[in-house]
Amino acid sequence: MAIGKVLILATSVNKVKDTASGCWVEEVAAPYYAFKTRGIQVDVASVQGGEIPWDPNSMKGDFFTPTAQAFSNDAEAKEKCTKSAALSSISSIDGYDGLFIPGGHGIVFDGPGNKAVADLIAKFWQAGKVVSAVCHGPVALAGVQIGGKPLVSGKKVTGFSNAEEKDVGKVDEMPFLLEDRLKEDGGIYQAMPNWHSHTVTDGKLITGQNPQSSERVGNAVADAIIGTIDNPITIGSNAHKRAAGGGNEYLSGVADGVTVEDPQHLAATAPNKDFKAHEKSVTQT
Repeated sequence: MAIGKVLILATSVNKVKDTASGCWVEEVAAPYYAFKTRGIQVDVASVQGGEIPWDPNSMKGDFFTPTAQAFSNDAEAKEKCTKSAALSSISSIDGYDGLFIPGGHGIVFDGPGNKAVADLIAKFWQAGKVVSAVCHGPVALAGVQIGGKPLVSGKKVTGFSNAEEKDVGKVDEMPFLLEDRLKEDGGIYQAMPNWHSHTVTDGKLITGQNPQSSERVGNAVADAIIGTIDNPITIGSNAHKRAAGGGNEYLSGVADGVTVEDPQHLAATAPNKDFKAHEKSVTQT
């Protein structure tokens, strides 16, 4: 029996300039399983509806994590993502407990400045529901107004950092940088070193920095919905191990058992792969 319900809202953009782009698989897959394994029902929507475009790079090499692979072979998940509801069809948020916006560069182009997206986020927030996003997803929060001021103003937030955008060589392709825009809106932006799992919770606003933060964000959202937000959240609950029978500590950024309140360990624990070099090698293939 479901004990809560989350709406996932993904991008519908499938190309950035001349490069195939879209939504990042891991950033949907890991939270999806975090929700499902906690008994939370999941609905999937996208800006335009229909099949969600996946960034090809998120389905290659180390980016195509065990979680993402399990998700891609999950008949129910595939059905939800192939026939996602159009944002325009969501007339009511009654019955939902939270909104989750995954990243991928596509959301930078159909999230901010989109009145329908902003209105949906505002409805969730004003109704006292959880609003959450990961990696580039928090860019959709930019410009959302609540009571005449930006939603993120004075709130702790994170998202894909300027340093990470530079690392993947996409700065010149972006209309603006997510970190800069959140700061311009008055957000108290926080980040860890590149590619470390990092999640920030400020009341019912929950954001994650990068793909490595995806599972952790999902667990934080589940905790908030279920009512256990005051408990320490540990990294490495590894829903992908339960779903796919495997796992990779690097993909979560740090070792199991490290809590949100332990940033020193996060800062000192470097990923065991050269993410930047791999991103470039994938892009060139």
